[in-house]
Amino acid sequence: MAVVDYTSLTETNTLALELASLTSEPTDLDSLLTDSAAVHTAGTVTIHRPYYVAAKMLDRAANTSRLNSAEGAVFDPPAVRIRSLLNQQAAFDTAMLQDNADYTIPAGHEAGGGLRLVF
Repeated sequence: MAVVDYTSLTETNTLALELASLTSEPTDLDSLLTDSAAVHTAGTVTIHRPYYVAAKMLDRAANTSRLNSAEGAVFDPPAVRIRSLLNQQAAFDTAMLQDNADYTIPAGHEAGGGLRLVF
């Protein structure tokens, strides 16, 4: 995977879609990325959080019909992917906070908080 510019809405939009592996793009993807974006350097640098957004998209998609079994196939429940994406985002956020003391995540968009995990 190429290096992602987390300040680029276009690049993080593409990454979030790849991470979620959804067949169609949500109409509010740009809003999800913008609303959940972190900031640092006194609010002048926007850092988009595609792992969190991909988890949010998967959480919302959990209410749609899915193929749950097929002979010879193995399926992972969506909760496993959601948890993994949130863990990736939490690690990214922790690293950013260590490098940027003013790194701020909007309330309600913390990785691991606010998402319903479906088992």
